[in-house]
Amino acid sequence: MKAGIQRIFEHIGESGCFALCIIEAPQRGRPEQDAVNIILKARTLGVLEEDMTVVDSIIDGVRYSNLMTMASGGARWTQAIKGPDYIAQAGELIVEHWKYIDKEGQEHTHFMLHDWDPLGDSQTAKFGRCYEKRVFRRVI
Repeated sequence: MKAGIQRIFEHIGESGCFALCIIEAPQRGRPEQDAVNIILKARTLGVLEEDMTVVDSIIDGVRYSNLMTMASGGARWTQAIKGPDYIAQAGELIVEHWKYIDKEGQEHTHFMLHDWDPLGDSQTAKFGRCYEKRVFRRVI
């Protein structure tokens, strides 16, 4: 096993919700091992930074999701940010971005799919609200 593997899982657990949602969205019910393999490959290719920040490409003002391309088997996808009331159009994949401010005034954010939470029981989703949606469209 690669030295430092524990740190990789630490970062996935702490701040990997957006990446996990992107990986889950195009193939629902993906085996966990497949998700880990995509994350490891994405880190090697620079598509994910060490802290799980997703690295996109911007070409002529259009944001392309490199991680969604990997997760979907090679198809290119654009990414746009829409408001919380946006309704997905045919063929679009949506990742919801949630926000919650606790009693101490600390802000918490979390990404999830409308029917799938990478944490399983996110307090941010339970007590917060969706404040934007990341909309992924396949490039034809």
